[in-house]
Amino acid sequence: SLFRMGGLQAGERALILGANGAVGLAAIALAVAAGVEVYASARARHHDRLRALGAIPVSRDDWEAEIAAAGGVDLVLDGVCNDQFRPSYRALRRGGRLVVIGASGPAARGRKLEAVLGFLRVLAWWPLRPDGKHSHFYSITKHRAKHPDHWREDLSHLLALLEAGTIRPDVAER
Repeated sequence: SLFRMGGLQAGERALILGANGAVGLAAIALAVAAGVEVYASARARHHDRLRALGAIPVSRDDWEAEIAAAGGVDLVLDGVCNDQFRPSYRALRRGGRLVVIGASGPAARGRKLEAVLGFLRVLAWWPLRPDGKHSHFYSITKHRAKHPDHWREDLSHLLALLEAGTIRPDVAER
């Protein structure tokens, strides 16, 4: 989602929403390893952990102001889908990309279809704006089915990063 769909590259800035979850932590590790400046939204009690991973923590509730003060980001990875489409879009620099990978936020729970339809409704008019920003809804299951070669390449790359010790997954339990 970060690299294939979002086109994230070294030297860019990314904002990971819901950064303290499993997907967010993995996204931070991969982005930092790729040379990306990572901003990570989470509750204050998780900020030390995010800093230790190489991210710049921002408030879960006031990240929009903090990102605006930092000059915006090139990519927002939204794994929460908590009615954040417009703030996420505003956080993007010119030519930035919003990648939505889920609908797990409090506003979306029990209303996943409504959240996805809301995103698609907003998505429909964004390409008409002259700011060069893009947005995508990413499904790993659909991408894997459509591009099995990507799946194999990405898995090989992840295993190589693990073997080299570049990324170190945090195992919560066994």
